[in-house]
Amino acid sequence: MILEAIGQAEEAGTRLAAACSLVGISVRTVERWRQRPEADDDRRGPRHQPRNTLSASEQARIVEVLKSQSM
Repeated sequence: MILEAIGQAEEAGTRLAAACSLVGISVRTVERWRQRPEADDDRRGPRHQPRNTLSASEQARIVEVLKSQSM
């Protein structure tokens, strides 16, 4: 989907670097994806959890507080 959108932008006259900048990926990433058309968005994200990540119970408590009407 991203490759398709970038391709359409290029057909409309946008430079590849500008289109990549807009979606937050590098030109090299698009070039690599174009070599393997069967894999569109192959980003993996962070490979580790930050030490200060909230636990599931902490996340649930935050959602509970946000949904409460007592303010």
